[in-house]
Amino acid sequence: MNDTAGQVFRVLGPVRAHRGDRELMLGPPRRRAVLAVLLLQAGKYVPFVDVIDAVWGDERPSSALTSLQTHVHHLRRAFADGGRDEARIETVRAGYQMHLPEDALDLLLFQKMAAETTRLRERGHYAEAVFAAREALDLWRGEPLPDLTGPYITWQRQRLTAMRLSVTEEKLAAAIEAGELVDSSAELEQLVADHPLDERFRELLMLTRYRAGRPADALRVYRQAQITLARELGVDPGPALQRLRSHIMESLSQAQPADRPYRPVRAASLIPHQLPAPPECLWGRDDTLAEVRRVALGTAGPVPIICVQGAAGVGKTALALTIAHELAHLCPDGQLYADLGEDGAVPSQDGTAGPDAVVQAWRAQLEPFPQAEERDRRTLSEVVADRRLLLMLDNAVSTRQVRELLPVTTRCVVVVTSRSVLHGLIAMDGAHHLPLRPLSHQASCEMLAHRIGRTRAAAEAAAVRELAGHCLGVPLALSAVAAYAVTHPGFPLSDIAQHVEAGWLDPFRGLTAPFTPAPVLPGGGGASPVSTDPTASTEAR
Repeated sequence: MNDTAGQVFRVLGPVRAHRGDRELMLGPPRRRAVLAVLLLQAGKYVPFVDVIDAVWGDERPSSALTSLQTHVHHLRRAFADGGRDEARIETVRAGYQMHLPEDALDLLLFQKMAAETTRLRERGHYAEAVFAAREALDLWRGEPLPDLTGPYITWQRQRLTAMRLSVTEEKLAAAIEAGELVDSSAELEQLVADHPLDERFRELLMLTRYRAGRPADALRVYRQAQITLARELGVDPGPALQRLRSHIMESLSQAQPADRPYRPVRAASLIPHQLPAPPECLWGRDDTLAEVRRVALGTAGPVPIICVQGAAGVGKTALALTIAHELAHLCPDGQLYADLGEDGAVPSQDGTAGPDAVVQAWRAQLEPFPQAEERDRRTLSEVVADRRLLLMLDNAVSTRQVRELLPVTTRCVVVVTSRSVLHGLIAMDGAHHLPLRPLSHQASCEMLAHRIGRTRAAAEAAAVRELAGHCLGVPLALSAVAAYAVTHPGFPLSDIAQHVEAGWLDPFRGLTAPFTPAPVLPGGGGASPVSTDPTASTEAR
C-alpha cells in the first residue's frame, strides 16, 4: 500500500483515511461509520436504507436520510481534491456507490494477498506463502472498527476477524511445512489460549510438537482439547484432531513407517465454493435483508436455519443467494449448494436420487480422496463435524427432506427456499421463517425501468406502471416483460402493455406453476402467509 502519495483508506483497525503522509479529518463516529459501510462495500451499490440501517439500526431518527446526506457531503469535502484518480462517493438511484483508486483500501489488498497465500501454498511454495501471508497480516492495525457500534458493525467486525484468523492459519500451516517449527509453536500456543474452542490451531500445535520429535507433548495437546471441548460444549474433538492423534499413535507403535509425513487435510482444494452468483440487484427487499442480518447475529439454535418461503416466481432463489453470499464469511470452510427440485429428486450420475445423491455429491467435494471403506461408513454429519460450512437447499419440498441433510453441528449455516411453509423445521429445528410477498408497485416500476432503460421508461411512464400492474409484483414476470421490451426496441411500451392485457403476451408463461398470491392467515398483517401454489407439497400434520 502506497503511504507516501495518493489516498489510502483503512478498515483493518480504526477507520482512517490519509492523503500521502497527512491524515484526513473524518469527523464524528457516525460519519466514520457511514464511511466504513461504504468502504466495506467498495465498488458496490448500497441503497440509502441499507446505510441508514447499518449506521443507526433501531435507533434511526426521522431525520436519518438528511443526516446521512450531510455526512456524505462532509466526507466528499474531506477527501476530494479534484484529482481524477481520487476516491469519490457517487449517488446512484436511491443509494451510494464508492469508487476507489487501485490499491487504496487495506481490506482489498489484504484479500488479494490472502488469495496469493492460498495459491502459493496449494502449489507447495511454502516459504513464499508464509511471506505473502505476513505481508497481508502486516496491514492490520488492531481490532477492526473498534470505535464504532451497531449490529452491522459488530457483524462486519466478526467477519473481518474470521478472515484474519483464516490467513493466520494459512501462514502457520505453510510455516510448519517450511520447517519453521519453533516460531510457529510459540505463536500457536498463544492462539490456542486466545481461541480455546478453535480446533484448527490445536491441530497445528499438535503437528509442530510431533514434527519436532515430541509426540508425547502432541498427545498432551489432544488431551487438553478433549477436556476443554467436553467441558464447554459437551462434544469430542473433531475428525481432524482424531486423525492426527491416530497417526501419532500408529507411529509410536511402529504400525506405519516413521518417515511417512502427516499433513492436515485442509488444502484450499477441499474448500468448496458451489454458490451460484448472486443477482445484480434486489428490488424492494431491503427490510428483509436487514432482518436477516439481525437474525444471523443472534441465532442461538443448534443449526442456524433461514427459510425463504413464497409462491413460484416471487424471487426466493435470488433473495436466498444474496443472503447466502452475505453470510458466507461466517463459514470459512466453504459453501455447498443443492437444487432439490420440484419433486425433491436430485438424480446423481449413478442413477440414485433424493438426499443420498446430494450427500454423495457434497462428500465428493469435501473428501475427494477418501478411503473406500470410509466413504461407505461416514455420514454427512461426520464429514462436516469440524467444518464451518454454509449449505443452501433450493426448492425444498418438506421438512423431512431438509432434515435428512442437516448436519448435527452448531458451526454450519443453512439457507432453504420452499414454496411451502416448512412448519416442522420452524417448530422443531428453530428455523427462522422469511415469508416473501410480491414486490410493491413502486419497486416493480423501478425494476422495469432499470431493466428496460431509464430514458425509455421515463418517456412512457404510464405504460411502465401498466406493465408493472399486469405482472402482480412477481420478479420473474417482470423480468420476462423487460426482456421482451429490450429485444423489441422498436415496440412502444404501450403496445406491449396492450398485448399483455389481451393475453397475446403471457409474462407468467415461464413459471413452472401458476402464480397465486399468498393469502394472510387470520390475525392481521403480522401473520405468516400460506402458499397456495397447487404444486407445493403440504407439510405432514
